[in-house]
Amino acid sequence: MTNIAIVDYGSQYTHLIECRLRELGYNSDVVMPDECFDKLLNYKALILSGGPRSVFEKDAPQLSQALSTLIFEKEIPTLAICYGMQLLCQHLANKSGYDSVKKSDTGKAGGKSSSEYGKTVLKISCQEKILEGVPSGEVVWMSHGDYVYALPPNSHSLASTDNLRNAAVALINHSVYCLQFHPEVSQTKNGSKIIQNFIAICQISPDWDSRQHLQAIKEDTLKRVQNKHIIAFISGGNDSSVLAEFLKSVIPAERLHFFYVQGLDPATSIQNIRLLDPGITIVNASRKFFTRLKKVYNPEEKRVIIGKIFVEIWEEETRKLARKLNIKERNFILAQGTIYPDVIESGGSKHADIIKSHHNRIREIQELIKVGAVIEPFSDLFKGDVREIGRILNLDRRLISQHPQPGPRDAIRVICSPARALPDDNLLDIAFSDEKDIQKFCGALGYSAWLIPIKSKGIQGDQSTYKYTVGLVGKYRREELLTLANAIPNQFNDTINRVVYVSSPADTTSLAFLGVRKCDFNPETKKIADHANSILVKSLHLANIYNSVSQAFAVVAPVSFDSNGYGVVIRAIETQDFMTASCYWLPERLLFSISKEIMKSIPEIQIVLYDLTSKPPGTIEWE
Repeated sequence: MTNIAIVDYGSQYTHLIECRLRELGYNSDVVMPDECFDKLLNYKALILSGGPRSVFEKDAPQLSQALSTLIFEKEIPTLAICYGMQLLCQHLANKSGYDSVKKSDTGKAGGKSSSEYGKTVLKISCQEKILEGVPSGEVVWMSHGDYVYALPPNSHSLASTDNLRNAAVALINHSVYCLQFHPEVSQTKNGSKIIQNFIAICQISPDWDSRQHLQAIKEDTLKRVQNKHIIAFISGGNDSSVLAEFLKSVIPAERLHFFYVQGLDPATSIQNIRLLDPGITIVNASRKFFTRLKKVYNPEEKRVIIGKIFVEIWEEETRKLARKLNIKERNFILAQGTIYPDVIESGGSKHADIIKSHHNRIREIQELIKVGAVIEPFSDLFKGDVREIGRILNLDRRLISQHPQPGPRDAIRVICSPARALPDDNLLDIAFSDEKDIQKFCGALGYSAWLIPIKSKGIQGDQSTYKYTVGLVGKYRREELLTLANAIPNQFNDTINRVVYVSSPADTTSLAFLGVRKCDFNPETKKIADHANSILVKSLHLANIYNSVSQAFAVVAPVSFDSNGYGVVIRAIETQDFMTASCYWLPERLLFSISKEIMKSIPEIQIVLYDLTSKPPGTIEWE
């Protein structure tokens, strides 16, 4: 029997809690907030997740009577995180006739915002069991808007930050602990220690084994597939490569059919495909992608179109194989390497916000899943889990250690724009009105700051955002630049979710004349993206840091000083789980070398920007 229940209030990190528990050797179940009392009674510990909602919203998930009884009457040890903390504290305070939670204030220059996204320093005032062994001054990871400003009855504060006086709270006479920060993310330095402390409080024995879990996945796959044929699209990336090796281990070769769809990937991707299966069927869909994505500027629309094209190709290839093998089309199943971040970011949890539509989770795919025409063996796993399966299956190390590549590839790494004019957008007007305050804010650390009028996807407080970017000009100093990259989206969170540094040209002192140009995803822009990306990846290999970087890629941006060129954004991050990420700090000589080579080798490029943004408030990809 599983001992730990994770109550899912819609956090992007809910299953990351599950992942951290597995790493420590403990199994867990994710349950909904309205789960019945009898089922919950079987658990020895509860963890309440974060979520995108505010406790003040009428339809926000609440603390059920069943949970209230278990926590406060049955005294089951409970750890409440972010929204879970706010919900628990508000529930107790309301019983005494007051509010415990307060909505966040939007901060501007000269003031502070109560919302926090990214790294924050925790100041421990009372080191109870939950924080045992955690030094004061450690970095923790925040992603919240609302916050607990008044303690509920019979509780006391354990820790604070510069912005919050109640970053951690304990309920007196109960084994109940509330954390505003996220211990489950790798950026919280002692997060695993805190979770281990909670497990020690619960007095639970280890009960997780990765090889047993792999065996369970195999058995479930065989049960679903039975004697049907499998079609799998293999991109050569981490997840699809492990999927291919996994399928080979459970499905007879005569019922296994691999396809590689060309059109979005760089030409070098075929090398990884050959490592997996020299006889793979190659489908060239370049013309189809370029035609259907022409004049499509919205990233969500792009992703849906790409997903539909993959479904069409699956249907076409299924018909061909059915005729060739003289079997019915219903005897084919589509296998996808979908992992849990794809599911949760697509709104796959009842209370989760949709961050972005993944091509493998569009409506047409969901319909196929309902009728049993799709299997996704890894859909409840994270990147690290999938890589571990690859190691157990003895997959080629080059395929396990390579950087992840999203299915839409270059199509979402070319930021498209419909016109050579600034967007007609009220949010842009507000952002420009903030520019002087942003400049003043950055000037104190010796940097010029300019609004770059292009939007990108972000995630703030477990909610999707689509906001503008700030560009910084000045000396390449790590502490100051990363401080600004963390502070600006917090202080100006109404309009900004991303911060970049101008790495080339070297003589740029102002971005005031940087404008937006018309841009489509087409053969020209794809070629630019491929070229810039190849320079970046080659440079990381030559510097012997490719394996130290979790993911790196180049983005083509529709920005130019004369409306004829483009910009390139260098993105390099470090992460364990890809649900949170930090900027990977490239050495100065390497960054400027990469930037100069891009400018010299690609005549169309007029500016190179280095993305300093963590996740949150930005997403890893720009679209």
